[in-house]
Amino acid sequence: AIISAASILYTGFVAPVQSDVYDGPASYAIAEAASQSAFSEVIPQEDNLNWTFYWYLCGTDLETNYNAGSDNLRDLFSKPMPPGNRVIVLAGGANSWDLDFLKDKKQTLFMYDSSGIHVLATYDKVDMGSADTLAEFLALSQNDSSAHKAFIGWNHGGGPLYGMCWDQLTGNNIKTHEILQAFEYGAGYNPEKPAFDIIAFDRCLMGS
Repeated sequence: AIISAASILYTGFVAPVQSDVYDGPASYAIAEAASQSAFSEVIPQEDNLNWTFYWYLCGTDLETNYNAGSDNLRDLFSKPMPPGNRVIVLAGGANSWDLDFLKDKKQTLFMYDSSGIHVLATYDKVDMGSADTLAEFLALSQNDSSAHKAFIGWNHGGGPLYGMCWDQLTGNNIKTHEILQAFEYGAGYNPEKPAFDIIAFDRCLMGS
């Protein structure tokens, strides 16, 4: 259910992105954000995990107008999670949410595992359209001992020209070259040991 409509799927690491714009100072800021991730403080450390899925869910108008993000989460919750597996979700970027535990105009970090839904933190000013936020979220994988890890990105997609993740609250979005920077500085680049077994984008045009 998590990647039922994924438009792109990679094994290993994200493919190189060609861009005419590469902002050095911005990449430094992304690296600094990843090294100071506040999300790691609230994620429980567990041993002997099989799969951990990291779901970056930017709701935007798809949630506010159509409840699309909440409906995708309901698909996930409709089946019990097998023991030894978990999904960590950062949900935000929308004016309103249909699920009660997700607060309107806020960002919620939660985990779904075999024992149910666990809300870990709620934030007031986390910009889902910022590569810094994406890098911080991806940095969680560096201290994760799961045998397998996957990343799922959910929101609007603009392909190689426009990037992804339009935050309805800030109006910002993550540019194409910033996606690569966020993965490099957040998850780490190691061809011998890729950070993720699967990278999937449930967004338009991200297979372009």
